[in-house]
Amino acid sequence: MLFAKLNHTGAERAAVIIGIAVLSIAGIAIAFGDKRVTNEKTISDDRKAILGHIDGIFNAYFRGDRDAIRRGHTQDWIGFPVRATGIVRGIDGYMQSADAALKHIPGVRYELLDKEVQIYGDMAVVYYVAREWMRADASGPKSILLRSVDIYRREAAGWNQCGSNIIVLPDDSRS
Repeated sequence: MLFAKLNHTGAERAAVIIGIAVLSIAGIAIAFGDKRVTNEKTISDDRKAILGHIDGIFNAYFRGDRDAIRRGHTQDWIGFPVRATGIVRGIDGYMQSADAALKHIPGVRYELLDKEVQIYGDMAVVYYVAREWMRADASGPKSILLRSVDIYRREAAGWNQCGSNIIVLPDDSRS
């Protein structure tokens, strides 16, 4: 045996075994884990890109741009759009919900009131609360309060939303 020929003590043998185990685990993590080096600048850039994507989706809704809305979501999107009573699966199901939102929620602007972006390699979870203002009618300006958890996936073209759970919250301060 290697240890007998090299005349190691019990403590030295244990240290070598632990070292081999640690290196093996590190090798497995490198081989199967996230292959890019993550640093603060990368994380900051990813957060900005994801929040920019959310801004793009809001603005696509305000413009009524169905193509941009579709591009802002993956083909295999899954989740709970506003007013969904069950799981919506796929981009076609999402677009049915988007069409209903375009018809019934004539938004003109929004503000993210609170947000948190957590990045896990090529996936991210985004939590946010937003106020969205609607076109004014005879009764004056109206707004809704939205709460969302979005799932993002990094793809070749950048970050894209692959899932979401968004609801309209009760709100006493509508203005």
